[in-house]
Amino acid sequence: IYKNIRNTNNNIELSELELPNYVIYTYFKKTSSKEDILKVINGLESKNTLIKSLAMATLYHHFDVLKELFKENQLLEKQIMDKTVEFFKSSEWILRISAMYLFMKLLLSNNIDVDEEHVEIFFNIMLENFNDNHVVKGLSLEILYNLYINTQLESLKEKISETINKIDLGAIMHESHLCYYNGLYLANKLNKYEYFSAKYCPSLNMNL
Repeated sequence: IYKNIRNTNNNIELSELELPNYVIYTYFKKTSSKEDILKVINGLESKNTLIKSLAMATLYHHFDVLKELFKENQLLEKQIMDKTVEFFKSSEWILRISAMYLFMKLLLSNNIDVDEEHVEIFFNIMLENFNDNHVVKGLSLEILYNLYINTQLESLKEKISETINKIDLGAIMHESHLCYYNGLYLANKLNKYEYFSAKYCPSLNMNL
C-alpha cells in the first residue's frame, strides 16, 4: 500500500481504486498536508460506504488541516458541513457515526458557524441512535460526553442533558462495556450519581 501511495501523482483526483489506500494512509500519518486532505475529501463522493466513512474519520483525525482549508475557502466549509449533515441520515451506522464525530469537531470550533437547524438535526439523529445496536449507542454516548466536557456553550450542555433524560440510560449501560463506561463518564458530568450502581454493569444481573 505505502509504495503505491508514494507513487501517486500530485493530481487531486484519485480513482475509486486508489482512494481506499490513500485515505487509510492519510489517516495514519502523523501529520498531513492540505493536498492530502483535499484528496481525502474526494472520498466523500464515493459510492462505497466504507470509503466515505474512512474519509469522514480522516477529516476528524486531521481536523486542524481541514480548518486551515476552511480559512482559504468558505465554500468548502459549507460543502463539508452539508455533506456531514447529509450523512447523519444514512442507514449505514458506521457512516452516520463517522459524520457525527466530525460534526462534534465542527461544533467545538470557534471559527466555524453552525446553523441551529443542523444542531437540531444532530440531536434528533442522536436520539434515534439509542434505538440502534450497542456499538452505536456506546459511541453516541462517547460523542455526547466529549461534546459536554469541551463546549463552553450552556445551550449545548442543556441539549445533551435533555437527550439523556429522554433515554433509559441504565438499560443502555447494561448492554455492553462500551455503553457502560461511556454512560458512566457522562452520568458523572451530569451529576446522575444514581447510575453509579453495580446493577448497571453488563457483567451483572440487572435484578440484583
